[in-house]
Amino acid sequence: MAQAFRVDHRLPSILLHNYLRGANERVSRGELSAAQAEYRSATSIQPADFLAVDGYGRTLVEQGDLAGALEVYVRGRAAHPLDPRLHASVGALQLRLGRPAEAYGSLKVAVQLDPRQGEAWMALGDALRELRRLPEAEAAYRQGLPAAPEPALLFNKLGIVLALQGRAAEAEGAFRQALGLQPGFSEAATNLERLRPTLIPTGTR
Repeated sequence: MAQAFRVDHRLPSILLHNYLRGANERVSRGELSAAQAEYRSATSIQPADFLAVDGYGRTLVEQGDLAGALEVYVRGRAAHPLDPRLHASVGALQLRLGRPAEAYGSLKVAVQLDPRQGEAWMALGDALRELRRLPEAEAAYRQGLPAAPEPALLFNKLGIVLALQGRAAEAEGAFRQALGLQPGFSEAATNLERLRPTLIPTGTR
């Protein structure tokens, strides 16, 4: 009688855990190339695991390979299309690569899946601002304020789009909010100083 082989269904998760642990240790030692290989192996086991995909993508970004990182996040998004973090990561990289129209589509899905993503709302506002859709950019920035990890930065961006729409008094208020939250925020201070009826504040931060 042939002996039946037992399959340990825990093996993939154990391997995934080991690769992620190894990758994190290598990152802590500054060994980005080695960490990247560990993260790549982790994504081959579980393409939809956010920690694996995000780790792989971040190491590529730190090495200056934005296009490669975008491909990693796009594959992760295809494997797990309901994860808002992957849509947000794709959109943020599309924006950095100068593709605001594509970024808008990705980021819109991200905030629809999870409206609590402050950074995604901010990036969505940036994409809309680059597309010259200023009222929509303003709305996105306002939506992101309750969950913004850096509210001073978001108030500064809001002030810029308000000023670009000719609403100087509201822009002044936004810049003052930014400075109230972060007194040393030089760009907000510069924008506030330059805010005049005939001038538009500068800066893309």
